[in-house]
Amino acid sequence: MCSYLRESFSIRTGKVTDYNPDSGKRIGYPNWVYSFAHDYLLKQCFFGEHLIKIDNPVAIVESEKAACILNKCNPYFTWIASGGSSGLNQKKCEALRGYDVTLFPDHGNYEVWKKKASRIGLKYAISIEAEKWFEEGLIGKGEAIDDYYLSLNKEVKNIKLAKIDPEWNNSVDQNPDLNLEKNI
Repeated sequence: MCSYLRESFSIRTGKVTDYNPDSGKRIGYPNWVYSFAHDYLLKQCFFGEHLIKIDNPVAIVESEKAACILNKCNPYFTWIASGGSSGLNQKKCEALRGYDVTLFPDHGNYEVWKKKASRIGLKYAISIEAEKWFEEGLIGKGEAIDDYYLSLNKEVKNIKLAKIDPEWNNSVDQNPDLNLEKNI
């Protein structure tokens, strides 16, 4: 997954994450493009930041996977991702000034994100739903809004993931250091 800067549509960072196709859960830790491409200038922004529209409310989740799923499940918001619990920071949030922003932290991070957003001076609303869903046994420890949506929609859970990007095999050939698999 790559994050793009909205104004110039230039690639800012690249994160390579493996997921279990059956559970949808991340396998191991992500790799970063800058660790393979030494001439790469790392300048992080929100995943999906380039999709923000002036008249659409913005929702921030932790994971890129959650942002992708929720853009389909709940199109009221433009869903973007911080790239992890520590990814909500001053520098990234500068791009959100003037927007209607709602935070959707993973279970266990409600208070952390509330304090961070206040310290940053971000004008925001914050969802406590992940904490409630955990208490009700609807999601597990550390899970998030995408886990809740997926548990409700069994059809979505049974979809097999496929790489459909027609340029995928070219990218695999051009980036042998990433050890990616070709589409067959």
